[in-house]
Amino acid sequence: MRHLPERSDARLRRAWSLAREDIVSCHERTKHTSAEWARWKRWMMIGAALSVLSLTATLNAQTPVMPQPQSPLPVPIPQPPPAPPQPVIPQPAQPIVGYRSPAIALVQPAAGELLAQDKAVLIFRFSQGEPADPLDASSFAVWVSGSARTASFQVGATEAWGPLSDSREVAPGAYQVTARICSTRGACGTTTATVMVASSDALPTEPAAPNTSRRQRVIDLVLAALKRLIGQ
Repeated sequence: MRHLPERSDARLRRAWSLAREDIVSCHERTKHTSAEWARWKRWMMIGAALSVLSLTATLNAQTPVMPQPQSPLPVPIPQPPPAPPQPVIPQPAQPIVGYRSPAIALVQPAAGELLAQDKAVLIFRFSQGEPADPLDASSFAVWVSGSARTASFQVGATEAWGPLSDSREVAPGAYQVTARICSTRGACGTTTATVMVASSDALPTEPAAPNTSRRQRVIDLVLAALKRLIGQ
């Protein structure tokens, strides 16, 4: 016979013991052959085992289930209050820099300077306004007292020059000169000035420089020596 597990209740042990006694008493009261007795014993053992299993299930159903200890709930960690939103300070709009046109100026004659009527030549200089917008030299134009004079001027990369008039000698007086230069993108710069032309005889002449040649120095030395001899 198999032994009951140690965890079984005393009532189970008692039921198992009664089942064994019934089997033994039944064997003594009846006279059977060995084969019949073995078959009978097997069925009796099965019935006893089923009875024990049924009793075990009943006891397990009646046994109170002990509640499992529950883990403590985590204690929430206090969080710092959120920072108040910072006010958005509007930034002033950046000023837009205007587009710079090419620069042009009359450099000859200078301001307040007179032009000789036989050498009345004008010189203009110009430069680009924007680094990415080069000059268009073919756009240079000049007017003298309302008449176009562009065809008589020579135009370079940064300057242009030409006569005030086609005449060999320009009549003395005041002349209004206007010049223009543009960039490849079409931005233009202009300048306007009044030019005074004077008669060549009226212009001041520079004093002649003293003759400092070797011959003159020799003559001066001889004259100085003669003056000393006469004085003696």
